[in-house]
Amino acid sequence: MASNGSTIVPADLYRHFFETFQSTVNVNDPLPVKVGSHSIRENEVDGEIVDWTLQYLQQKNCPSKLLAHLASLILWEVRFCISKDDVDGAFLNNQKFESLCTELSFSNRTLHPVSVHAIRNGRRKMEDRHVVIQDLNKICSIRDDVPTSYYAVFDGHAGTDAAFYAASQLHEKLVSNPKFATEPSEALREAFLATDLAFVTEHENERLKGGTTAVVSLIRGNLLLTAWLGDSQAVLVKDGVATQLVNPHKPDRIDEKERISNLGGEVIFWDGAYRVNGQLAVSRAIGDAGYKPYVTAEPDMVAMTLDGQEDFLIIGCDGLWDTIGVDESAFIVLQYLHHERGGEEDSIESLD
Repeated sequence: MASNGSTIVPADLYRHFFETFQSTVNVNDPLPVKVGSHSIRENEVDGEIVDWTLQYLQQKNCPSKLLAHLASLILWEVRFCISKDDVDGAFLNNQKFESLCTELSFSNRTLHPVSVHAIRNGRRKMEDRHVVIQDLNKICSIRDDVPTSYYAVFDGHAGTDAAFYAASQLHEKLVSNPKFATEPSEALREAFLATDLAFVTEHENERLKGGTTAVVSLIRGNLLLTAWLGDSQAVLVKDGVATQLVNPHKPDRIDEKERISNLGGEVIFWDGAYRVNGQLAVSRAIGDAGYKPYVTAEPDMVAMTLDGQEDFLIIGCDGLWDTIGVDESAFIVLQYLHHERGGEEDSIESLD
């Protein structure tokens, strides 16, 4: 980036963020991020720290390339603090936060622009969560030369518990899987199942409620893996043409209805929709313990090789797709990008 003929070095480029960050910190707000109601086991700590850190820094409009480095450093620092004192480990003062960044070394990897938008509409609580991790290797301290990004949307129902848990834990179960580097599709499948199993069994005494649909897109090198449960959707747009990646898991889908029936469940039309046992309007999800085994967490998945000519990827819950079609969504975003050059990070709001 240049200004008046002078090149801006990374330290100068990000100094503005830190100055702005300090002025927006509310010292009277002890909990500036959304947290789940579940207890945290030792093997879940890293996922929670990363989730909280990403939420907080994204609220502060942290530059994408800085985000992964800060999250990685903060995770390491909090681990170190916790090892000394549980109470002290819960706090990271502003001076220490800024000092963590003085020795940053940045890779030359180009990060794609990302636009995020979420609205609650008429619901009492926001039950949806999204996760954007553009440099999964850096944040999770993975020594791997293959650039990897992780994007996910979790649409909770009957409470926020499952969506919050999946948002903080699914990517951790993915990268901790021994198959992650060599068989990413199998590692992703097993991460869905492991997240569901942990939520349903390990936390069963906490009476956590509800479930969540999930759609995860993992970009690893030129490979795009998209896995899903339920009726959230992913759409890839290339040369102006939208391709729907997800075949939603609805109870009235012929193969889903047959699967549920073979397990002893029923699909009943009630209150305007086909439902599992007359209650749940999706046939696959994380959580929903009372509907097992009919509601499974076994994801469907599609793999695509990217050639670099793709326009963009849209991931959203049914609240978007119930009101706007796949082709229409692609057209709206393409029009916005055409008229708002450089406005990629705000483009998704054009669908509001």
